Amino acid sequence: TDAAEDSCKTSTFNWSAKRAPGRLYGGFTNQNSPVVADFNKARTKLSALRIAWSAPCSDENTLGFGTTVASVPVTGGRFSVSRTAEGTPDGETPTRFAYTLEGTVSRSRVTGTFEVTATSVEDTEITCTSPTIDWNATST
Repeated sequence: TDAAEDSCKTSTFNWSAKRAPGRLYGGFTNQNSPVVADFNKARTKLSALRIAWSAPCSDENTLGFGTTVASVPVTGGRFSVSRTAEGTPDGETPTRFAYTLEGTVSRSRVTGTFEVTATSVEDTEITCTSPTIDWNATST
């Protein structure tokens, strides 16, 4: 095909990934974005869930961002939390995030949903609201 192709070149760099069966899970959302979940050994606490997401905004743009949800209790293999946080997704605009995370975990798999609303707190209020984002991840 005659499609244009973008590329870039980097210097050599080293990286590593840890493996912890039944504790560390990796997968994707229904937006085809990555999700990583890290639990304590007994799976009674979600130590951290890192999820990338995008949401359409009231100004007709789309906000793409990543969120880390930490320290969520797990009872009977289920977890649920709603929280608010503030940040600057573009490095400049103060933004308030309200999100809800729910899920279930077993030794080999974790699944759940994530919803977020991001609202700028400047003079011009812009709101970005995600659809319900389904996600799942496995541990091997």
